[in-house]
This record gives sequence, structure tokens and C-alpha cells, in this order.
Amino acid sequence: MRQRFSAFTLIEALVAIGILTVAFVGPMTLLMRSIAAAPHTELQAAAISFAREPIEYLKHVRDEDFARAVTFLVNGGDPQAYGDALATTLAPCLSSPCAVDPVEGRVFPCNPQGGCFLTYNATKGLYSHTTGSGWKPTSFQRWILVSRNPSEGWYRVESIVRFPEKGSVREVKADRVLYSLADAAVELYRTLQANQP
Repeated sequence: MRQRFSAFTLIEALVAIGILTVAFVGPMTLLMRSIAAAPHTELQAAAISFAREPIEYLKHVRDEDFARAVTFLVNGGDPQAYGDALATTLAPCLSSPCAVDPVEGRVFPCNPQGGCFLTYNATKGLYSHTTGSGWKPTSFQRWILVSRNPSEGWYRVESIVRFPEKGSVREVKADRVLYSLADAAVELYRTLQANQP
């Protein structure tokens, strides 16, 4: 009696290896491209975060100013005597680019042509425009441009981050319209005072 052995022929084995190769090449190519893009994605994410930070800081200045204005007015302060902190903070930025440093709590003019670089403090884990001991320069530049619409009481703030990547210079921008809430508090107070019996 003759036994039959079941086995793969050489051609079947080669076809199976070819199918497996094709099945692995696609995902491996995708994986390699993802790994190569990771540094770009990391820089882009950092730049987006850096661009949003000045706007968030200025929103904080505005909101704190609103709370101070309400307290000032409720305690009998003269509406004419209250100064708008957002307007004061942004005044130097209406005529030139400015750096916003939330770490130091300051806004100051800077020149994007060779300046406005962020620094990093590894001990504190913070980015800033601060220089000095512990602060290392980075390749990120950040500044804001401000325009104002006095009749409607708003400021348009455009935050720009510039950084080198793969031999070229990239920019990321974020912008926001900020209304002066202190002016709104003063107007609300005047309206309430005028409508009291």
C-alpha cells in the first residue's frame, strides 16, 4: 500500500512567502513614515502651544481686570477714574511687535528680526522670554501683533511663532479678538446707576 504525503511544493511556498512579504511591506512603510514624521509633529505641536499661550495670558489679564473693575465700582469708585488694564498692557504693541511673557507677567516690544526668542529652564520646566541663569535659548521665536478697533472696543491679537525645521523656516499663527471687559463693566455700572429710582 502506498502512503500519500501532503506537503507544500516549492512553488506554493514561494507564493506564500510573496503574499506575506506584500502583507508586511505596506504596514512597515507606513510605520517608517510615521517614525520619520514624529519630530515634525512634535515641533508643530510645540509651536501651536507657544502661539496660543500669549492669547491665553491676555485673556487672563482681561478677565482679572473685569473682576477688579466690578469691585472698584461696587465699592463706590468713580467710573471715570478706572483705568483699563488690557488697554494699558497692549498700548506699546499697537505700534510695534511685542513679546508676551506669562512667566514674568510682562508684555514688551521686541524685534522679530533677530529677537523675540523663547528660552527654556529645565529646572522649572518653563518656556519664557527671560534670560539669565538657568535659562537656555531655544530656536523658537514668538511675538504678537495687535490692532485695535476703538469704536467697538476690541483688540485683534495675532500671535506668531517661527522655528527652523528641515532647512527651512516655518511659522504658526493664532489670533483672537479680545474685548475690553473693564469698559463693559463701567458701561454696565453707568446703566444701572442711571436706571435706579
